[in-house]
Amino acid sequence: PGSQNVLNVHVPHYTNMFQKILKGQSKRWGEESNNETTTQENNYYFGHIYLPGGSENLDNPEYELQVGQIGTLMKISDSRQQADGRLT
Repeated sequence: PGSQNVLNVHVPHYTNMFQKILKGQSKRWGEESNNETTTQENNYYFGHIYLPGGSENLDNPEYELQVGQIGTLMKISDSRQQADGRLT
């Protein structure tokens, strides 16, 4: 808690996910679905959850998201789009 990390996002589907978050095209933490997009506050969050076996198990019902799983809620405080498409 309280530490900062610099991520080097280079995988296209993760880059796309972060771009959607930063453009306000995804729901904010605790926000109900509505058609309004609010981007005035720079409070962008994403969850990082441990998945045994990694992305190979994304569609495996055995690893469906359950209450009490270990993870981290992370806040995006700054981002830069690099010339090669990466986000840092």
